[in-house]
Amino acid sequence: MDEQNSSAAKLEWVDPIKEADQALDAGRYGLIWGVSGGFEAPLGTRCHAPNPPDLDRSPIVAASLPIGVDGALSDPSGARLRYAEAYNRRVLSSGGHPYADVCVSGPQQSLFDAPLNTDRPATDRQPRRIGLATAARVGDRKAVSRMLPSADVDELDAFGMTALGWAVARGHVGIARDLLAAGADPLAGRTEISLQRTPLYLALAYGREPLFEAMSARRGGAPQNGWSAQLVEAAIVGGDPQLAHRLLARSEPLNERQLQTMVRKALEMGRLEGAAVVYESRRLSPAALLTAAVYAGEPTMIRRALADGVDPNAGDPPHLYRIASNGGVRAAEAAKELIAAGADVNAGEETPVEGLLRAGGVRSPAGENAPDEAGARLLYTLLEAGADVRKVDSRGRPVIIRALGVYAPDATPRAPPPGWLRMLVDAGADPHAPWRGRTALDYVVAAQGAEGPLAREVAALSRRRQPAQKGR
Repeated sequence: MDEQNSSAAKLEWVDPIKEADQALDAGRYGLIWGVSGGFEAPLGTRCHAPNPPDLDRSPIVAASLPIGVDGALSDPSGARLRYAEAYNRRVLSSGGHPYADVCVSGPQQSLFDAPLNTDRPATDRQPRRIGLATAARVGDRKAVSRMLPSADVDELDAFGMTALGWAVARGHVGIARDLLAAGADPLAGRTEISLQRTPLYLALAYGREPLFEAMSARRGGAPQNGWSAQLVEAAIVGGDPQLAHRLLARSEPLNERQLQTMVRKALEMGRLEGAAVVYESRRLSPAALLTAAVYAGEPTMIRRALADGVDPNAGDPPHLYRIASNGGVRAAEAAKELIAAGADVNAGEETPVEGLLRAGGVRSPAGENAPDEAGARLLYTLLEAGADVRKVDSRGRPVIIRALGVYAPDATPRAPPPGWLRMLVDAGADPHAPWRGRTALDYVVAAQGAEGPLAREVAALSRRRQPAQKGR
């Protein structure tokens, strides 16, 4: 390792400041990482690295903690989550942290951040320089030259990165060439299933064409069986059209589903050029492009696929429902493209409005709630296009009750994003419509009382519209 690999002591989970200080005194600098659904991120902080570390072995990991749904079950009070955030802030506030330029206290890093989230240091703080990978990462070419004669050029650091990998990721071209000249392996850091930590992969993912050329030449050019799917994906997601075209032209056999996944990832990261290279190679059908673009919520490629003749009402569920339930921050723009091409806003077993209400807001492709205004724009787009908010769903629930998240008689109502209830009522939704003998206001008052902000909002909307009289 590039630094001392002191194994983390077992945490007591009582006093985060005291225990962090004890760890630092013992030379341990690991952080507590949150884990949810296969994604990892340090709690209460951000680590700007191409990939997360090995949670079982890395000295940058003091412990891991399940969060999200699993965390709610194991830590219902949130005490361990608060401990972890305080512990991490204390560790990072110490002077000389070996990853001071990578990890920084602040807003928590998303569990769903694209792995390649930065090619710049997190701060201008300098780490304690203790090895070749650190020197390469911070761009100290003199230190790299001084260490090269005696260092293991392919040694992995706490993030599973080599010196060459960091030089590529940070764009230190001169240092990268020095390391290659010293024999650094472009595929160091690979595992049985992944190339994501290798310098070759990173050169493609960051669009470093000169460094990719140098490393490719070092390994004798394209493999006999063609470039692997992982490296092709890195080039497509990296957004360099020339690299994407070259690797795609000499790739191993790839089916349409693999290419569709690559295009979707590129679109989620805003790399339209890489996605266009795949589509223009005629190895991806317009229908497959539309599906990828819908999942990513990317309106430009939705328009392109529709222009090539794809049915806007295709898909199971229909594409417009998919946009509404998981469409990204540009969901309204994406929905407008489908609606302009003839998509039915009331189609499907669940309509697009129902999908939006069930999601509780617009969600980005990465799974996070997008800003409220994005959801409001999408809801307005669907209502303006004629979404029917007067009908009940298959279980008889009116739209206002669904908007409050009441999907079972004993469910606790939740407030939808600001303005949603008013928009639904203005579009014709009846706030008095009952389900199982209770109105929306009845459910809210029973759970939260009559004086809470949600109860007052629902009551005000109910006063604006008189109950429908029977027989009319």
